[in-house]
Amino acid sequence: SDAPQSLCTMEQLGAAKAFLLIGNDPTEQNPLVAWQIRTAIRNGGARLYMINAERVKLARKAKHFIETGPGGEEAVLRYLATGMGELDAELTVEVMALKSALEKESDLVILFGAAIKGARIADLLALGAQLPGRERYMALGDYSNSRGASDMGLLPDFLPGYAHVDSAREGERFGKLWGAALPEQRGLSAREMMSAAASGKLKALVVAGANPVKTFGADLRKLELLVVLELFPTETTEQAHIVLPAASAYEKEGTVTNTAGEVQKLHRAVETMGP
Repeated sequence: SDAPQSLCTMEQLGAAKAFLLIGNDPTEQNPLVAWQIRTAIRNGGARLYMINAERVKLARKAKHFIETGPGGEEAVLRYLATGMGELDAELTVEVMALKSALEKESDLVILFGAAIKGARIADLLALGAQLPGRERYMALGDYSNSRGASDMGLLPDFLPGYAHVDSAREGERFGKLWGAALPEQRGLSAREMMSAAASGKLKALVVAGANPVKTFGADLRKLELLVVLELFPTETTEQAHIVLPAASAYEKEGTVTNTAGEVQKLHRAVETMGP
């Protein structure tokens, strides 16, 4: 029953007293989140604690920053929450110092990126339960438009509304109609698509408003067909066979969903005639 109160809104983020940011680079991936964190630090003296694979720009604002190296965020979180796992002596000292600092916070927002998933989400909640104050959470999409896309069913193993493909298929066996043909197997994640494209296993790809050549360092030149919908030239459009125009937020009606899950209405700009 406390779940809604445990989720941090974008407005609340700007007034928070302390943050624990695990993974993600908000400056590049979620600029509004980074802005709210900087605002809270500048105007309210908020404290930022960070665990990240590398030293990102926001680390300059951090009171305590732990650099884990590639893929190390999960191991550090597990040790922080449960004391389990093996870390080198220097990293162990840093983690214990971080936990001691977090135990002094009375109002903490825990933000986490895609590096934290599966069983580590349980570790995240276990950590929050151990801390003495109030904790709120915000899951950060890989990029600012990811949440709405996930809601619509663009994750590799989930349908719209986060119905798992396997559970939906099981429901179909018992006569519950889904209303559409279910895939025979899970799809590919973005990184898996890039790997399949580079190896020649993936033949065609449509990219809408993303730049995977820059984001993932992907090489898409082996694709037989690459269609890109974009507003401006990018590294990915340079490799495309077909480039189609995308519509900006000011050219369409609809909604967007931010990384906090808040749905916001879009209104197309009205062209006005001069005198």
